[in-house]
This record gives sequence, C-alpha cells and structure tokens, in this order.
Amino acid sequence: MEAAKIVAETRNKSGKSVCRKIREKGRIPAVFYGPDTTPIPLSLDPRDIEKIFSSPGGANTVIDLNIINSKDQSQLQKMAILKDWQIHPVRRTWLHADLLEINVDRPIVVNVPIQFMGKAKVVELGGIIEEVRREVSLECLPTMIPEFIEIDVSELGFGDSLHVRDLKVGEGVTIIDDGDLTLAAVMAPPEEEEKVAPAAAEIETAETLGEEPPEDTDK
Repeated sequence: MEAAKIVAETRNKSGKSVCRKIREKGRIPAVFYGPDTTPIPLSLDPRDIEKIFSSPGGANTVIDLNIINSKDQSQLQKMAILKDWQIHPVRRTWLHADLLEINVDRPIVVNVPIQFMGKAKVVELGGIIEEVRREVSLECLPTMIPEFIEIDVSELGFGDSLHVRDLKVGEGVTIIDDGDLTLAAVMAPPEEEEKVAPAAAEIETAETLGEEPPEDTDK
C-alpha cells in the first residue's frame, strides 16, 4: 500500500476559539501522538484527509507526515495512520483528525473491510444472504495492510454460514477476531402470509357492515 504524503503545521494554542479560526482559514485542527511521543497539536488541509479516504486503503492508508514548526519552520518527518476523525453532522465538513504515530517495523491492529464475492444459487431460489459483519480486526506490519479481504459466497446453501475462521489472509497477517464469529448467513425466503379463510372473511365483512353473519349450515 502506497503511503500518502501530508504536510501539517504545528499550532501553539488550543481551545474552541483557536480551532474555529483554523477552520475559518480553510484548514482543520489535528493532533499527532503515539506511545512514546508527546501529543503535537497541528493544523492541516482537510483535502488531504479527503484524499486518504478516496485512496484504495481508505482510513488504513499509511501517512508520510511532514510536520512544519510554525515558529522556526523546522521540519519533522513521521509515519502515521488516521486513528480518528470528526465530521460536521449537517454540513458534512471535516472538523478534526487524530494521527497515530506508527513504526513500519512494528505490527499494528487495524480493521479491514470484508468483500463478499460471487453469487449463491440459493438467491435465485429466493434465499437471502445476510451480511452480519463487514469488517474484521487483524494485526500486521503497516506496509502489509490489505485493502480488503475477499470471501466467496457462491457455494452457500440454505442454512449455511461463513465465519471468521473461513477467511484466508496472506503470510504475515493475523486475524485477531474470534474464529466463530459469523460473517454471513443464508436466510430462507419469507413465508407467504396465511390467507384468511373464506368463512372467516365473510363473517368479518358482515360484522363490519352491521349485518348478521351467515348461519353455519354444517350440522
């Protein structure tokens, strides 16, 4: 997976008013942090975050981060991954981003989407494939994160299901979710609603009209 290059600037102050001014300038507040790194408040171009989500790796894209000190213009080069983000609930604009420092030589845990492939024959017979889980947690080196994990559903029959243990991943990638977790299951077609018996329907209609229901002639 190719790394995305992002240039960010440090910000010396924090608070709602500062963040608001940053957004007014067309940028968004962010923070860079890690297990052994003191958090660094940043500001960056939200279009760079948009490009990450538009890339094949999505949120799991490795970031080649260039941090420019706003005071002396010195630069700090780091590797990161997008850990969290905030979007305005109405305007759908970017509000904030969290960047987690990573080491390309150390495994990390990420969530990767599952892609269901093929078409099961039971679908033509009215069966429904219910996708229970659409992503799985795995551990691997940052440079080995798969864009997605494929699994074939074409051989599924009525009552069949797929589980985490059925997933196939490459060498160096370890799935950490419970193998018994269900990914997809085949549901039988919904039964037709029972038709109202003619006699019952006749009685209901008669009562609705205020008439006496017909007498039961079956002695």
